[in-house]
Amino acid sequence: MKCRCTSDCAAGHFCSNVDGIKQCMRASEVGGRCRDDEVCVGNALCHFERVSDLSGKCVEFLSLKSRTDLKIILKIKGIDVSSVADIENLLCESGYVDMSGRCAVPTRKAINKGGLCHSDNDCSTTTTEPGNCVASLTESAKYCAPLEADDEWQDAFKAFAEYYRAAKKELRYSKWHPHAHEELYRRMKCAVYKAFYYALRLDYERSDEMTKKRLRSIPVLEWMLTEC
Repeated sequence: MKCRCTSDCAAGHFCSNVDGIKQCMRASEVGGRCRDDEVCVGNALCHFERVSDLSGKCVEFLSLKSRTDLKIILKIKGIDVSSVADIENLLCESGYVDMSGRCAVPTRKAINKGGLCHSDNDCSTTTTEPGNCVASLTESAKYCAPLEADDEWQDAFKAFAEYYRAAKKELRYSKWHPHAHEELYRRMKCAVYKAFYYALRLDYERSDEMTKKRLRSIPVLEWMLTEC
């Protein structure tokens, strides 16, 4: 079947350019060869072990042990290891890639989570590294955000792991499948949003009633207030 992009293809297939003609091809299973993520089934990503490799291997989510090196795959994809917050994290059993580009168990927590800040250096942590000073969507203030070992992000990862294990079969055909185990998907989305939009939630909680009414016009906040 001819295609323009992978969304034109049936589940479990991707759009491949073969001799200048785009056509749907069956996706590679876990352990199969690949050249990019799109080639792999939905519950896997394409992992390269060496920059010189012409092809990688489809690796399942939550399957890589601590200390597994992801620097190569991140370099190939042009992702800065110092700011990894990408789907590649989910290849690791721990859901976390450290500053050296390896799967690891997160240990860094924010000491003054929710405190006002101007820069990352204003945010103390349980390690020697500074925290993350983030602005909300309204940019009315900046706050020290929760870090990878804090409850917010750990709850998000646990919710993903619970959803993934329940919906693993369906996810072979789609990276995210909201109609598979809908309640678990909603819980996962809520947990991720609560961590990712932490500053926006603080803005709302610390605002007067008039400001709260205005903030509810922000779609993502309205969704969280309604669904979570």
